[in-house]
Amino acid sequence: MPYYHKRCNGKIGLLTRKCTKCGKKWPISAWFQYPPPKDMTKFIVEKSSQPTTYASWADKVPFVNVIPRMLPNWPRWARILVLCILIAVIVVLTLLIRGL
Repeated sequence: MPYYHKRCNGKIGLLTRKCTKCGKKWPISAWFQYPPPKDMTKFIVEKSSQPTTYASWADKVPFVNVIPRMLPNWPRWARILVLCILIAVIVVLTLLIRGL
């Protein structure tokens, strides 16, 4: 989510911490302040208007289509890959916690 300078509406670079319009530069501690400095504002980038595609059987079962609607519109192989990685991370963390 990008940050913008409130006075000139210039975009603030994440690495340079510098406004693209007026050139004002913030200290590195500005990224860790909560709330952010008063002259910075954060805009939430809206999701694309393209709806997520999912299996048609999800509309027939109650409350199943709620989760796919929140997910990004990635290809099926990417969603399966992310699910496999997530399960692998959970299994590894569980084994590390149990000490096996």
